[in-house]
Amino acid sequence: MPEGPDRRKRKDGIVDTGGAIEGTDTLPLRRSQTAGYYEIQGMNILDVVTLAIRAAKLYYTAHEHPQRLYSIKSERHIREELLGVLDVLKRMASRNFAGGPKHDELTTIQGWLKSVDQLINDEQAMEKQEFQEQEKWQWLDDTWQGREREREWSFLNSFLGEGQLPEWTPLEPGSSPPTPFLKAVQNGLSLIHLHNAMLKKSKRQFGEIKTFHTDTAKPYRCAENLRFWVKAVEIRWEVKLKIDVTGVVHGKEAAWPDFDDAIMQWCRTAREGLTKEWKESTKLKRSSTFFSAYPEAEPVD
Repeated sequence: MPEGPDRRKRKDGIVDTGGAIEGTDTLPLRRSQTAGYYEIQGMNILDVVTLAIRAAKLYYTAHEHPQRLYSIKSERHIREELLGVLDVLKRMASRNFAGGPKHDELTTIQGWLKSVDQLINDEQAMEKQEFQEQEKWQWLDDTWQGREREREWSFLNSFLGEGQLPEWTPLEPGSSPPTPFLKAVQNGLSLIHLHNAMLKKSKRQFGEIKTFHTDTAKPYRCAENLRFWVKAVEIRWEVKLKIDVTGVVHGKEAAWPDFDDAIMQWCRTAREGLTKEWKESTKLKRSSTFFSAYPEAEPVD
């Protein structure tokens, strides 16, 4: 996603904050550097870093795409880093900043700031990649009148890692079902993978199918996969699909039209839901750095 002026300004604030404490451990000792001096110095560091921690916590907890954030760095790792910096500040304050900040204490604080900077850079790179990917998705355009089936087929294929599904042709009267497309999704496995892939692109990532059969040699496994998919679609997209699971698995001719309609209904609902989310996201001018939450944490020139 393109980077706005405010976003750039907030990111630069991280470097400035790091510079506010950088080199503190290398200051030459002078007689004037009394306990009072170290206390003032320590309080300044405490104020700046505390504001940064507060802003960071809000940034993490109010993030629009937490799963994307945690794919870069786990929630546990983020929490451990924050607690580590808090522990350093507590140690400094407990001795009333006597002797000034120690080298390892400054190293911990500066390391945390650099890690947040790297996290933001990585997230911006992911956002840019997602934006470029979305620009290639032709199904986002509203120019598919009369080609709805082709649009939904293109939508599904955009979530496949490799290859694509057979062309999604309609069930013609007098033809012998299933079509190559319906045959490809008959065992439910492709539908499950597509459902989970869609969730990863959504801000509301719930309803993932975590348990399913990859070995679909037995008919009952195919039937269970289809039931898993139907239930997950109902939970995530609030759509009740009506299909004859047993009939689809055993290839009964009467079951294919409802199966075809159910997939079409699911695709249309998921596509419209994801499109709405992405369009709303592009309108938001959210800063990529945690200093957007607490502007006062940025150093004043």
